[in-house]
Amino acid sequence: MKVIGRTKEGYIMEGSSHEIANLLGFSSTYDLNVAVGDEIHVSEMFRRLHSPSAQQGVLDAIARKLREAAGLTTEGLSLLQAVDPKGKTE
Repeated sequence: MKVIGRTKEGYIMEGSSHEIANLLGFSSTYDLNVAVGDEIHVSEMFRRLHSPSAQQGVLDAIARKLREAAGLTTEGLSLLQAVDPKGKTE
């Protein structure tokens, strides 16, 4: 993409059909349906993409807790099967 001009509130950008398709989340221009005057909300896309990476520490902690819970469940199942190998309860 290339900056080709400036306005009072921002810039005028030039991009190939492929670049615009990628910006909108498409891998090719096949699904591209853009007309002059259409708005592309880049800030909203950026927030959606940036938010998960900004929360990486929180996501890592959740994953760690889920692994611990899975481990406890596996241990508990092993204990129950040791008491009753068929897994039946009375």
